[in-house]
Amino acid sequence: GVRSGVLTRTVYCIKARRFYLVLAVMLSVAVAGIVVAFATPRKERAVPPPSTSTGGNSVPNRAPPASQSRSDYLRSIIVGSKVTAEDALYDDESPQGRAFGWLLDDDSVSLYGGGERYEPGIVAIGGDNSADIGKSAVLIRYALAILYYSTTTAHRDESFDFEETAVAASPSDTRWVRSDLWLSSTTVCKWYGITCYGQYNEVGNPIFTSSVHPASSKDFGLAHSSGPVLISLNLTTNGLDGHVPPELFTGLGPSLRILDLGSNNLSGSIPSEIGHADSIDKLYLGSNPRLSGTIPRTLGTVSHLQYLYLNDCQLSGPIPSELGHLTRLRGLGLHGNVLSGLVPESLNKLKELYVLYLDENALEGVIPGLSDLTNLADLRLRDNKFEGHLPALPKRLQLVYLDNNFLTGSLPSSYGYMPFLTELHIHHNMIESTLPRSFGNLEDLTILYLDHNRFSSSVPSSFAKLTDLKALYLSDNSITGTIEPIVNMTDLEHLRLSNNAFSGTLGGDLGNSLFKLEDLYLDHNSIHGHIPATLGALSRLRNLRLEGNALTGKVPGRVCGLTSDLLQNFVTDCLSEVECRCCTACA
Repeated sequence: GVRSGVLTRTVYCIKARRFYLVLAVMLSVAVAGIVVAFATPRKERAVPPPSTSTGGNSVPNRAPPASQSRSDYLRSIIVGSKVTAEDALYDDESPQGRAFGWLLDDDSVSLYGGGERYEPGIVAIGGDNSADIGKSAVLIRYALAILYYSTTTAHRDESFDFEETAVAASPSDTRWVRSDLWLSSTTVCKWYGITCYGQYNEVGNPIFTSSVHPASSKDFGLAHSSGPVLISLNLTTNGLDGHVPPELFTGLGPSLRILDLGSNNLSGSIPSEIGHADSIDKLYLGSNPRLSGTIPRTLGTVSHLQYLYLNDCQLSGPIPSELGHLTRLRGLGLHGNVLSGLVPESLNKLKELYVLYLDENALEGVIPGLSDLTNLADLRLRDNKFEGHLPALPKRLQLVYLDNNFLTGSLPSSYGYMPFLTELHIHHNMIESTLPRSFGNLEDLTILYLDHNRFSSSVPSSFAKLTDLKALYLSDNSITGTIEPIVNMTDLEHLRLSNNAFSGTLGGDLGNSLFKLEDLYLDHNSIHGHIPATLGALSRLRNLRLEGNALTGKVPGRVCGLTSDLLQNFVTDCLSEVECRCCTACA
């Protein structure tokens, strides 16, 4: 019995020793693993093995299998959607690589939690507590991150090893004027400059912009949206400095309606991928003085466009005829560039066009007839190289700027039958004709600039009906007759008739009716007689030019009294025929 008990204890001790030996070995291996893990440098975003997907169009829109990493999931969406080439994702210096790195390392939004609960203001775009932001939201967050990294001058913190720690540039380091919540893990609907369809205010009511209403949401696939959809990106006057990334047009999805990046410092060219953004109806890239290149022909496929403004940049080349396909267009602003060539005839197809600005370019040739643009109200073609006759114009025009070109021929009498016309600018051309009597019909006309042409004959008596006219410039022509029809224009503030062949006298009526005059230029004509004292009633006069005529006698004291008020520029022939003690200059 004793031997049996001893044997039993011996066996127990041997087993215990074996257990502790195995336990010691396991602890040693674990400690060694921890040491190795801390000692081995971290490799960020290593290029994954080739995708095992069966095709480029196989893009997951649900939670991936457990075996698929976050990197694989993001890469399969971005590359599979053909938004960015795969190589660019692993270039840490490129905006695409930095955006991919942000999604992978710094954006804490859950990509595939697997839940089915949708929360207004969160799920469709991704954000706080979102269960599954899905393919479209990944692309939107990726595209916006690329825009940020493409247009900032944020610097890395030199105290960190960027490759070791993946420290991304902070929004606080950017030149953007405002970057509230950009590159945060909140829904992009809360990022500065972004508006979403389906956002809710503090009391739970839906927020809609002026351009998107629930009744029209079905046109853009929004009617059955499970959450907010990005419809507007407005970063105008916000200090953006850099290139416009192509991903902006391929990644923001089919719901984007408004894109406004105007009045920044964008450079490079407009990507041809802009043609993919078919849902945009308002596109503003104007007032970016370093934006260059040509206007992409692919713009002609953005069929929902209503307003297109690419003004005040350095765009060159011709106006693409494809813009004639934009039949919903209401406003087209290409002014202030260096565009050349002819105005395409296809623009006459834009029946909805209300505003057409092509001024301040190098366009040439004959201006095509625009009479089919029956809704056109504002036409500006000034400061180009246009030749030939003045074009036929639609009757609903309110503003017409055709000045500073090389236009010839006569001034069409049909221009006098545009009942809504308020401004007509045709100065600095080579128009040779008489002044049309039909212009007396333009009762709403406030500005008429016909100076620096070759008009002849006298001012028609019908011009006396233009009682709303505030500015009349007829200088540098060959106009004859008296100024009598002009005396009835009682709202005139600026009257310039210099360098013509006007005759007759000044008369007393001039000072008794044109009380609002600030500028009166009658120099270098054939006006004779004395300077009437009634001119002293024109108390608002700042400029009075009477030299180069046949005036004689002494300037009345009442007129001289104007120089103690507002009159600062008073010139007569006081070196010869006129006696003037108050003139600011003598001719």
